[in-house]
Amino acid sequence: MVARFLGLVIGCLGSLIAVAQSPEFRCVRAFPEMNAEYPRLVCEGNEFLEKGNPKKALEVFQRAAALKFFESPNFLIYYRIATAQCKLQNKKAANDTTAEFETMLAMYVGERSCQHAAVSNSLAGKVMCSEGYDPDSYAAPEGMSIRKAIVHTYRQKLRVLGKTCS
Repeated sequence: MVARFLGLVIGCLGSLIAVAQSPEFRCVRAFPEMNAEYPRLVCEGNEFLEKGNPKKALEVFQRAAALKFFESPNFLIYYRIATAQCKLQNKKAANDTTAEFETMLAMYVGERSCQHAAVSNSLAGKVMCSEGYDPDSYAAPEGMSIRKAIVHTYRQKLRVLGKTCS
C-alpha cells in the first residue's frame, strides 16, 4: 500500500514537472493526421531557445514551418520563428516575420481575406490561402470564439515581442 502511494506521488510529481514547461512554448504529441515530425521539431526548437541557441532554434522552426498540416495552416510557428530571429538580433527579419504573422492572425479570424491586395503575394497568403485549408472557413461562425481567443493571446505575445525586439 505504501509503495503504491509512493508510486502515485512520484507519478504526480513527474506530471507537475512536465507541466512546468514554459507556457509560451509547450510541446504536445502529434495528432494522428499530423506529420509526427512537426511537434518533435517544435519541441527541439523550444529546447534550443531555452538553452540560448536561437540560431539552431530558427533552423529547426523553419524546418517545422515547411511541413504541411492536415486541415489547417501551419502558421503559429511564425511566432516562434520571429522570437528566434529577435534573439539573434536580426530585428528586420523578426519585424518582417511579425508583420506576416499579424496578417495571418487577421486572416484566421476573418478580418482579412485571401483576396486582399496585401495578401496575394505575401508569405501570409502562401501559408493561409491554400484550398486544402478552406480559407473561407476563417470567417465562419463555427469555432470563431476559439479562433478569436488564439488570436488575442498571440497579439498580446506580439506586443511583448515587439517591445523586446524594437
